[in-house]
Amino acid sequence: HTGASPWPNAMRQERQHQQQQQQQHAGTSWQSKALVRLQRHMWALQQNILAMHSALQLLQLEPQQGMQQQQVHRQDAQLQQQQVAAGYVAADNCDLQQVASHKPHMRLTHVDDSGKASMVDVSGKGSSSRVASASCLVLLGQQAFDLVSNNAIAKGDVLTLAQGAGIQGAKQTSNLIPLCHNIFLSKVDVQLQLVPEQHAVAISTTAKTVGQTGVEMEALTAAAVAALTVYDMCKAVGKEMTITGLQLDYKSGGKSGTWSRVRGT
Repeated sequence: HTGASPWPNAMRQERQHQQQQQQQHAGTSWQSKALVRLQRHMWALQQNILAMHSALQLLQLEPQQGMQQQQVHRQDAQLQQQQVAAGYVAADNCDLQQVASHKPHMRLTHVDDSGKASMVDVSGKGSSSRVASASCLVLLGQQAFDLVSNNAIAKGDVLTLAQGAGIQGAKQTSNLIPLCHNIFLSKVDVQLQLVPEQHAVAISTTAKTVGQTGVEMEALTAAAVAALTVYDMCKAVGKEMTITGLQLDYKSGGKSGTWSRVRGT
């Protein structure tokens, strides 16, 4: 046996062929993974671009929508003014109810046709019994309230002095409020009551007259002056006191008849 055996060469070639296949397979696997990663990056980039595009559209639309809304509000306001001028008034439920054609549209009685302030002429009105009640609240704070409760304020009896001041204020209403009539008061009652849970003084007033104009302003002025007197008497103790809730609670007599805050009529 003098020739070389072919088996070693064949085995070597087979081994080389397997190595080449493995290298090709490894290269193909790496390329596949890289392609998948590239596709994911491209998808994420597309999503970001779409999101930016949507945001730009919103930025462009928002000013336009804002202008459109403002235009709608302006048109609504103009329509409401036209309806009021034509004899309409707004009801509590925001519906518009037409006023009877024989009644003029509502207007301020203390303003003349030229828009200037004017005192109402009541000479043509008949006299009637008129009553008005008003109220307010003075929040004293703990320290001042304790002193008032014990009648220990240095200036004197707060509640009694405030009561007298309220009555005097009602008498001076026409001197304080420029367009108020100087009327004859039949009765002015001022009541002050301590409210422990609020460390406050509750003030209620009633004014009465028989005449051609109402006494609402007299009742309100009495309550306001009484409250200011309480503040003045107690201000040395603390400046944080608050006068709040000054309001008309009731009126009767005159052309407008009876109105009550409790009943809302």
